[in-house]
Amino acid sequence: MSVAICYVTDTMSIIATDTRVTRNTIGKQLSFSDDAIKLTSIPNLGWCSGVGSEGMINDFKKELLKNRNESITTRDIRLLYNNILLDYHSKLHDLSLKYDKKKERLEVANHKEKVNNTIIILTWIKLINYRLKCCIGLLSKDFTKKFDSFNEIQSIENNRIYIFYPPLDDQNKNIRNDIEEKYQLNFQSTMKYTDLLYEIFNIFDDIQSKSSSVSNIIDVGIHALRNKRDEIKINIRDDIHVLKTKLREGNIEDEYNIVEYNPICTR
Repeated sequence: MSVAICYVTDTMSIIATDTRVTRNTIGKQLSFSDDAIKLTSIPNLGWCSGVGSEGMINDFKKELLKNRNESITTRDIRLLYNNILLDYHSKLHDLSLKYDKKKERLEVANHKEKVNNTIIILTWIKLINYRLKCCIGLLSKDFTKKFDSFNEIQSIENNRIYIFYPPLDDQNKNIRNDIEEKYQLNFQSTMKYTDLLYEIFNIFDDIQSKSSSVSNIIDVGIHALRNKRDEIKINIRDDIHVLKTKLREGNIEDEYNIVEYNPICTR
């Protein structure tokens, strides 16, 4: 289980992820790693992460990074996602024909379901009616079906904390339900930045304490407007308990890693 927590306003977006990866090679046992980088800075765009198929998400990021020195449109991003999804379906179909054992064929079917349920999350800055606006967009097979045009990317609403998980078993569904009952995820107006960050930290801490498949390391990407001309990307990555203490003591800026500070590139 992975987790991604997101929040956006007109002037700032946040994506927070864990760092644990479960590797499941077909026909072999599961293995775990806690040093994964699920949150990636894409130059001339924003942050990119996701939940679901690690391979598919990483392939999507690699393709985005090929255009790191060029401006890329939301239409380009949509077409890129569709091409990767089709490629994965083709490869999995070939694998299903290759394997004879029932267990291996079932694992291929499960992998296909994981690919179909994968959610890719990315941030960018958009110009709407002569005003700049921070955005968080979602790409998945389900969202693709909802749009007639391939130019569309599903965007999340402002002033709401969104929590994304990969396909859930019963135990993880219970964790999700507990979190959604415990926390107020909708806000009528923009929260104070430090209060928002602490709420995200608390939610993450709650999830990692209940799930053995979520790390206690949190990786946070902040994408914000600094003025009418510039954008800044900040990364915060550390043990969740260390960060909560820093935030309480007013020292969270000690953890800031400024990844980019550039003139704004809109989509």
